[in-house]
Amino acid sequence: PGIVRLEGSLQRAARMQDVPVDLHASWYDAPLGEASRLVSGSDRDWRGTLHSDVWMQGPLGAAAVKLKMTFVDLRRADFVPAHSLDESISCTSSADVPGARLSNIACEVPTAGPQAVEITVPEMDLTQPRAQATAQAQKLPLEWVFGWMRLFSARIPAEPRVQGTVDADLVHLAQTPLTNWNGTVTLTMPVQPRRANGEIAPTKDDTEVPSQSFEATLNSTDAGWTATLNPTPLRLGP
Repeated sequence: PGIVRLEGSLQRAARMQDVPVDLHASWYDAPLGEASRLVSGSDRDWRGTLHSDVWMQGPLGAAAVKLKMTFVDLRRADFVPAHSLDESISCTSSADVPGARLSNIACEVPTAGPQAVEITVPEMDLTQPRAQATAQAQKLPLEWVFGWMRLFSARIPAEPRVQGTVDADLVHLAQTPLTNWNGTVTLTMPVQPRRANGEIAPTKDDTEVPSQSFEATLNSTDAGWTATLNPTPLRLGP
């Protein structure tokens, strides 16, 4: 499915790991369901269109790799949400092609906020791709998070838009299911000031609106996720 192109060059060397390589592979207009079946052997129940590019340059034993994938009209297969997503991810790493290993993997997922979600993996054996990873996000727009949540549940309304930000510092341990992430998440939301009688006090702009933060510790197992809310002072009066 889709359009696949491969171009580049290989030169000679005494050892395979020293062979210089300069390659660019692209895969455009690939239906996501068929693409996942081709790569993993089964349909992962995602729908949309995939565009991807991979660049590899240097000796085969330590080649520099760049990857960019773009997903258009991304959604789950079981229902059509009010709004699908257009998302992308860019990664860099060093590849040992004969050894089937990647090292120093660094990925960024752009968001609607000022900073991208950053994912790092120190090392990955491609014959057993489960590896330790970390994911960090700062001032992630809460509406962007809800956009992803709406792909999984039709019960989350498209309106009104949600205000606030999320900071996250998560770790995935090697040899655990891909969905197992542990760490901390901090939710910061605006709190409209109120008068003594309980009425909302008007403000000139968003900079005058105070905020409230909630920090939770996340733990995941094969049975699911648990979130423990850390002690948080609450403002109960005007």
